[in-house]
Amino acid sequence: MHDFNNAIKECLEEVKETGVEVGKISKFLINTRAKRWGICKRENGEFEIEISDALLDDSTPIISLKSTIIHEILHTCQGCQNHGSKWKSLANKMNSKYGYNIK
Repeated sequence: MHDFNNAIKECLEEVKETGVEVGKISKFLINTRAKRWGICKRENGEFEIEISDALLDDSTPIISLKSTIIHEILHTCQGCQNHGSKWKSLANKMNSKYGYNIK
């Protein structure tokens, strides 16, 4: 099983290294009933990110887990609550620098 907390830490460091300013994330959760790989919810100005437990399985490449975590982290950035041009620009920045396929 992939180390969820370590993956979160690595992802947050990578996002910050690119100069991207993230919103206030109150918690990261593992969702055992998820119908999606990840989701970012906003409540009272803070964000909660849920990631599907299926991505934690060792048979899933770690890059898939990290891509999903970063995808959701980017939704916390100002003006990125959708998949509009600003979000796409930040996703492309992460893809270029780290070799992800965030879409």
